[in-house]
Amino acid sequence: MTLNRTHNPFSLFLYLVPMKKIIIFDVDGVITDSGQNKEDIIQEILEENNLFQIPWVSEVFGIGLNRILLLDKIYQLHQFDKEHVLWEINRRLSVQESQVQLIPETIEFIKKYHREYDFFTNTSLPKRSLTMIVQNLWLSEYFMEFLAYDDGSKKENIEYVMQVYNSPAKNIIFIDDKQSHIDAVKNTDVHTLLFINDGVSLDQKISHFLKQS
Repeated sequence: MTLNRTHNPFSLFLYLVPMKKIIIFDVDGVITDSGQNKEDIIQEILEENNLFQIPWVSEVFGIGLNRILLLDKIYQLHQFDKEHVLWEINRRLSVQESQVQLIPETIEFIKKYHREYDFFTNTSLPKRSLTMIVQNLWLSEYFMEFLAYDDGSKKENIEYVMQVYNSPAKNIIFIDDKQSHIDAVKNTDVHTLLFINDGVSLDQKISHFLKQS
């Protein structure tokens, strides 16, 4: 298992083994619950730096843009200390993620089915925060790869998994708690689930995907 996005050295052999279904999880809101919404934290920092008031920003905010891409686009319209703003975003998110709670239904599913399906993360968290969560919660043994926003957008990370692991869209489901993130990967044609932390088992929520041939 790896916390770095690297080309799978065994990808050529994947043609020779039975293809497992792939389940790709967002982290905060699906595997863990850190409380305050990440987008609220980012919006607060943008407001503190007088950036959220720019009309374009308020219109597109929350559609699932990679935060680096978002800041780059803002910088094209209005120059600011981009490195400092990104540092502050990552700092506050790291503090938030250090106090996470597990979502029992997801953890139970992961531990029960990690040998039957291939698991990946696809999160807008920075890699550093993701690594800390994985290590602190002892989750590394259950996943093939841990993809974060440093690796690409939600859509790019799914396309990476499809290509490197030679998996068609019909064999993949992406689980996220934000409709904007679900919408952002629509063109990949993978299955999706808008996750709600309501105590219903994940088996039931994605039973249609697990049962299909």
